[in-house]
Amino acid sequence: KQWYQRRVAITAGDTCSAMERTMFMLVVILAFTATVSCDFRIISPYEEGGIEACVRTCAGTTGRGTTPWQQYYSTGLLVTIDISGCEFKDNLTPIISSNLAGKSQHWTAEGGSATYNPNSKRFSIYIKNGIDNSGILAQARENEWRIDWQAI
Repeated sequence: KQWYQRRVAITAGDTCSAMERTMFMLVVILAFTATVSCDFRIISPYEEGGIEACVRTCAGTTGRGTTPWQQYYSTGLLVTIDISGCEFKDNLTPIISSNLAGKSQHWTAEGGSATYNPNSKRFSIYIKNGIDNSGILAQARENEWRIDWQAI
């Protein structure tokens, strides 16, 4: 009962010291973090036995105006994204999600979420414009198209 009364006093801001309020908030934050972080599971890895003991998450972007787009045939684009800095195990392929982002006109493009040849070091994305592929490289550069990605 005494603990409960102190908790009420702390939350109400009554006669508690700053240290008591800080300790209470720390306990609440730690309890919430422990509850949330303990419920993260991957249930379908790519490889048999392919889950690291500690789940690694990594995210990045190819950057606004700095994405190294390459012309792919006359109507498409290709970019290969280096994820080696994530340090995934060499024999395991992470689960990768990606999207095409930019200032304008990327809504007309197709392929920004389709990853090709993923492995622990890199993956590729092929883009084509669903409306008009002429000048797609210039369009991508002018509108700062980029790939934002997450890997687990």
